[in-house]
Amino acid sequence: MTNGLRRHSLNMLVSLLFSGSLFAQPLDTAKLNRYFDRLDSNQRFMGSVAVFKQGKPVYQHATGWADLKNGMKADAHTRYRIGSITKTFTAVMVMKTVEARKIRLDQTIEPWFPGVRNAQRITVRHLLTHRSGIHNITDQPGFITRAIQPWTKERMLDTINAQISDFEPGTSFRYSNSGYILLTLMLEKIWNRPYEQLLNKWILKPARLKETIYGIKPDPTQNMALSYRMLFGNWVVQPMTDPSVPLGAGSMMSTPADICRFAEKLFKGKLIRAESLAEMTRWQENTGAGLFRIPFGTSWASGHTGGIDAYLSVYGHFQSEDISFAITSNATNMVLNDVTIALLSATFDKPYTIPDFSVVQLSDNELDRYLGVYVSKQVPMKLTITRKNGNLLCQATGQLPFTLAAHGEHRFSFDKAGIEIRFEPDEKRMRFQQGGGRYLFMRE
Repeated sequence: MTNGLRRHSLNMLVSLLFSGSLFAQPLDTAKLNRYFDRLDSNQRFMGSVAVFKQGKPVYQHATGWADLKNGMKADAHTRYRIGSITKTFTAVMVMKTVEARKIRLDQTIEPWFPGVRNAQRITVRHLLTHRSGIHNITDQPGFITRAIQPWTKERMLDTINAQISDFEPGTSFRYSNSGYILLTLMLEKIWNRPYEQLLNKWILKPARLKETIYGIKPDPTQNMALSYRMLFGNWVVQPMTDPSVPLGAGSMMSTPADICRFAEKLFKGKLIRAESLAEMTRWQENTGAGLFRIPFGTSWASGHTGGIDAYLSVYGHFQSEDISFAITSNATNMVLNDVTIALLSATFDKPYTIPDFSVVQLSDNELDRYLGVYVSKQVPMKLTITRKNGNLLCQATGQLPFTLAAHGEHRFSFDKAGIEIRFEPDEKRMRFQQGGGRYLFMRE
């Protein structure tokens, strides 16, 4: 449960920007299939994707394993944890409550949460738009370890109440899962019904989302994917966050097709009124209520990203083109943003390449040419390059080391964070590239 995609500390998320106008041509599904097959065969991505046009699926693909140990392959109906995409569902439910005149967006949360710092000045709108100043509970040291155990709602509220504020309400933006946990508890208090019942009544049944569930731990025997991380060349299953922890901030499971159906219903006014949708898409620094703007070409989508355990996800709806897309993943050994770019490029008939993941093995003598400490005038950090077990390791100041893959003389990468490095040993320097950033480092 994060502010979207889990990122390496150096990673700068690439904006999905291309030149030219968008014009959706028929999908080249054969090339897109080859793209995902390449990711699969090189252990880069396990997951599922979907693209809908005018409410109908035009592309769906699943790759990898739902349960590697028991040989259960993923398919289009495999459900994945979608993390913070849950927040869009929660925001819709809050707007339904506004429509029922049970609350107002600009009223304070003090009636429900008098123990929260600044509750008399924090509004419902502040919670929805991450402008409450309430510290993000998942940023607490050791929280991830504690989150694998069940939490009571009383413990959750006590923990949030004990936190100091990051800033005065309404004066800044900082992503906070705490705010959406409070919205979950608020909905249950107002309606005197469990969140799950409200979700079923207002969204799942009207939108016919038969593969979307809430508050359940992944069970592979029910076609729910376990999550994995790459460790020493093998996928290793990850511990599960207990669903009692993220609540309406990140406790849902779904499929890409169901997420697209949800987006179609939401942005066509089938779930909430037009004025409610206008409130959700009242953008401030590309942030709305349970939504973010995702630019691509000359257009942009409204959507959200998700990350919990090793699951990553993203979805968006392009209103003017009437296109929805969704990606759910239970294992990535590359930047999910690159997968998003490829999927949208195929959708809008833009060029993209099928990556070449070939790796070469260099001798210790060849690797030793690159060892040392590198500094840059562009960024305030040092990169230390060392060698271990026939591989180069790169360590940024204050961070854990990561292994670089060799792609030829002087060329290395760390695909998990989208890092590319080209050494120039004779000049005692390296060129470091990540996302849209390019940096020159000199060896001390």
